[in-house]
Amino acid sequence: MVKLIALSLTILLALGSVAGYLFIDRKINAGEMQIADGQK
Repeated sequence: MVKLIALSLTILLALGSVAGYLFIDRKINAGEMQIADGQK
């Protein structure tokens, strides 16, 4: 039972990491586009 809870927590943390990475990656890309637009 403890192993199942630990496995579930690990999977949730992994999914959270991926979601956070994708969210930040989109923010960075949007910021770079705004900077590029400003330099025109």
